[in-house]
Amino acid sequence: LLLLDRGDEVINLLICTEASYEQLSGNKTLPSVEKWLILKEENSKLCKSAANIYFCSRYDSARDLLRISEALLADNFQALKFDKENPEMALVTSGEAFVIGVASPIGRCGKTSLAYMLSEFASEKYRALFLCLDSGNVIFQSEEKGLSDLIYEMESREHLREKDKRIKYDQYIRKQGRIDYIPALSSYSDIFAVKPHIIKALIHDVGTLYDLIIIDVGSFLSSDDKFFGLCDDYLVPGTDDLLSKDKLACWMKVMEKNCPAVFPDKIQLVKTRPFSDSDSQKSYFESLRFSLFGKDIRELWERYDKLLMERG
Repeated sequence: LLLLDRGDEVINLLICTEASYEQLSGNKTLPSVEKWLILKEENSKLCKSAANIYFCSRYDSARDLLRISEALLADNFQALKFDKENPEMALVTSGEAFVIGVASPIGRCGKTSLAYMLSEFASEKYRALFLCLDSGNVIFQSEEKGLSDLIYEMESREHLREKDKRIKYDQYIRKQGRIDYIPALSSYSDIFAVKPHIIKALIHDVGTLYDLIIIDVGSFLSSDDKFFGLCDDYLVPGTDDLLSKDKLACWMKVMEKNCPAVFPDKIQLVKTRPFSDSDSQKSYFESLRFSLFGKDIRELWERYDKLLMERG
């Protein structure tokens, strides 16, 4: 596949299989090739074996291959992370998504609405994935495969060889409007199966497909320092009533004790304005977007938009 042909003399990037490479590299009628991207049969991270030859798995997603190809074409190696522990192989992977966690010890303070609206605004410009770790979220539940099934599959594959651990995430990811999401936990008891190492592996695996992953951590897992460590930023919504303020103050002390190295750098308190629920899911989200609550989240998102642009 010729992604870009500069005149008749130079091919900027040529993508082919290993078998094709053996034939094409010895073809004297082929124009000069600046970079090769060779698709290997076995699962493989993107790696660099010579000055202009890169290998990756032919089973990588099309979006991931496109992202890698764009970075190679533009010589944008900041978008590719080199493995410093193995310089002779120079393993590289696409840049991972920016992860925002939304959590609070306060119930009914707008955690899910905040996370959803951030995903909604982000998806206007970026590839965003919404992930809800809380239980009892009927809005994002589904009769199809969801987070409960995904966690079970990931745990059942942990003992397998590396090449057999690969999971087809597209069978779990659904779409609502522009937003990609994984259906929420199917039962309350499943919340005890949500382990940090599982979510970390999930973020790692799909992080190359998205610019932004927004996680509704919920209340139950909000004080777990390991979940806190998975996020680049932690948004904590709250209300003005006295009980909520006391709960939040106690929670902040716990987090400061558990995560002294990154507290309070990661935490951003978000004051949420009250918003009444609607009987209809569609009208709820439509109303939320144009409410004062939605306006506040839009302003919050604009700050993140600038941050993501600065990160490139």
